[in-house]
Amino acid sequence: KFYDFANYSNSEINEIIRNDHVDILLDMQVYTFNCRVKIFDNKPANILVNYLVYPGTSGSNKHDLIVADKIVIPPEHAKYYSESLLLLPSTYQISYYESTNDSINHSYNNTRRRIIL
Repeated sequence: KFYDFANYSNSEINEIIRNDHVDILLDMQVYTFNCRVKIFDNKPANILVNYLVYPGTSGSNKHDLIVADKIVIPPEHAKYYSESLLLLPSTYQISYYESTNDSINHSYNNTRRRIIL
């Protein structure tokens, strides 16, 4: 399901998430402009994930994981993050592109299959 939560209160959003039995909830803003980080205060889903827009730590015990890669967050920097690191093998930003270089296309397609997209 997709919801446009722009006109919902944080408590209404939490209720919808709980009623829909959401297991994994992605926070794609954390502390950026117009963020709704308060939604995560009551842990509305089993696993809360910091992903994509804000590649820094939330510094909070609310988020369980942060999705990144070893360039954005070198593994030795894990100690500076309140979240556990979930490092993707190539890039944390999942994008599709076509290349005229067959070796790049082959590598991309194999990575895509490995992470089951």
